[in-house]
Amino acid sequence: MTSFSSKKIQGETFGEILKKKRKSMGYTLKQVSHRLKINFGYLKALEAESLQGLPPPVYVRGFLKHYARFLGLPEETILRYYRTERNILDNLHPEANLVYQSKIKRVSLLNISPKAVKLGFIALGIVMFFIYLGWELSGFSAPPSLKIISPQENEKVTTDSVVVAGESEKEAEVFINGQPVFVDQEGNFREQIILNAGVNPIEILARNKIGRERRVARNVLVYLPANVGAVMDAVKENKEEKLQELSLLVKIKEGATWISVDTDGTNVFQGTMLPETSREFKARDKITITSGRAGNTYIVFNGQDLGSLGEDGDVVRNVEFTKDLKVPDKTQSN
Repeated sequence: MTSFSSKKIQGETFGEILKKKRKSMGYTLKQVSHRLKINFGYLKALEAESLQGLPPPVYVRGFLKHYARFLGLPEETILRYYRTERNILDNLHPEANLVYQSKIKRVSLLNISPKAVKLGFIALGIVMFFIYLGWELSGFSAPPSLKIISPQENEKVTTDSVVVAGESEKEAEVFINGQPVFVDQEGNFREQIILNAGVNPIEILARNKIGRERRVARNVLVYLPANVGAVMDAVKENKEEKLQELSLLVKIKEGATWISVDTDGTNVFQGTMLPETSREFKARDKITITSGRAGNTYIVFNGQDLGSLGEDGDVVRNVEFTKDLKVPDKTQSN
């Protein structure tokens, strides 16, 4: 019986072709690594066909094309040999591909050095700082906010006063017709305004620390019915007869003026009077007045014209008018 013996037929693999060609050209692996900028370990693994120690196939194919081109070998032939070797390995060890992927993830994380993380946080901090700085500067340089709650534009009232109320920014200054008003810590303000009959223009101005301003204008129409004055006069005369009241008529000439009036120890008015407005106050024993513009505040006490409370620019506080006050009779002195 004739016996047969098997003979192994071998051909060159892509790794052997690369290695043989490199040596024939007189290059070392280190020289090739330096010239191609490919990791020395990757080149060594390619020549040894240690595929499990290489990065993902997409990178390996790129390495092989560069290496083959450098050595003057046909790229497609080398890649075809590589794909054959790759398929054989995947079929023999299907689990190797999964292990290989997990290894790549761990390697990619290890490549992030503490220095790179630190530099990343620093860069992020710088970007966030400039974003915050830009936001702050845009808000700081903008005019302050100003919201008017009352009165509404072209509001009609049947009394000689109205309350101006609104909101602005914290620490902002607020003026009504040029007269400063009190603003609380939350930016809220509320001011009673004495008006004239007819149309009363009111301008509210908010100003921040760098002088930026925002203005809101309101027109308020005061309509007093014809019989209101007569009824009010009758009520006043009746009170005068019963109480023998003191009478203090406050008149404002030019420019809005802030005043505060107490009658018999009770504050009855605190607010701003517009130009050419007047208000009469009654009391049994004492009337006290404070004015932010004494030179613009004129007084008629118990029918006697006393002129202004002071000079232009003066601020007077708690000026008292009582029954014992001696008012000079200007008609007799003349």
